[in-house]
Amino acid sequence: MTLTGYFNSLRELGGCRRIADDEVRSRLKDYGSRLRQGETSGLFAKRESLKLVELTSRISTAAVAKAKDRLVQAFLPKAECIDIALATNMISVGLDILRLGLMAVFGQPKTTAEYIQATSRVGREEGKPGLIVTMLNVHKPRDRSHYERFEAWHASFYIMLHSLAHLLITQVSLECGYSSSAIRERVYAGDAGYGILLYTGSPDSEGTLGGLVEIGRKIDQHLRNAIELGRLCSNDPVCAQHSAKQLLEERFLLGAACHGCLLISETSCERFNQYLDRSLVVATVGATGAEFFTDQDLALP
Repeated sequence: MTLTGYFNSLRELGGCRRIADDEVRSRLKDYGSRLRQGETSGLFAKRESLKLVELTSRISTAAVAKAKDRLVQAFLPKAECIDIALATNMISVGLDILRLGLMAVFGQPKTTAEYIQATSRVGREEGKPGLIVTMLNVHKPRDRSHYERFEAWHASFYIMLHSLAHLLITQVSLECGYSSSAIRERVYAGDAGYGILLYTGSPDSEGTLGGLVEIGRKIDQHLRNAIELGRLCSNDPVCAQHSAKQLLEERFLLGAACHGCLLISETSCERFNQYLDRSLVVATVGATGAEFFTDQDLALP
């Protein structure tokens, strides 16, 4: 199995490559001689070489393409298979190799989008889940914060998708003539993947116009408009600065969400307008750093 290593910087990647080239290579040569008491042959074969590639910006495009071709090859006798692939955010998109199943993430990626994109490079084959090991640095405040809130942070992915679904419903109702009560949502977030389904839930003529199909043809435009819609609320900064921990308001399942931005008809929402926070989707006037979509994402063509 190929180990894929993900790094936030070339400096950290270079340090790990030095360790792999020196210490790991020397240790592999001795593994074949390690025997338990009474054994005549060990569990490990003697390894004379360690095949390692880089997927970074400091190597040429041709070398990156060749490394990807070698990564596709399975572990067969005399095959040019790869033991370790060290990479930066270059692998976040465009690396669709089904056989990859093991990843080590060194340090918390800078954005949630980058974290999801990078870790989704492994375990892509159906029926063969991948293993992702995240290694955080106790001396870095940001890494320590993610360690303390690791489980809760992963659970927030659903809240982000749910909030984005509400923004899309509002955007569609504004531009395409649908009322928000005529559109319903289904949010998928789990081991099988992530996704949003919008469908018409009205049996009358409004629900049979077929307009959602045309909306899907321009989903990139509607998505951008929906994200921009979440930046500001008519109740800001009060809405943006709301915290679920505020006891007096008794809105413990809501973050930056109110009737001016995210709340829609309860018949359209699968959670009855709970588990919403637009600050997880895009930066607001009250919070930055937790958003999934950055200004760079919105600037892409």
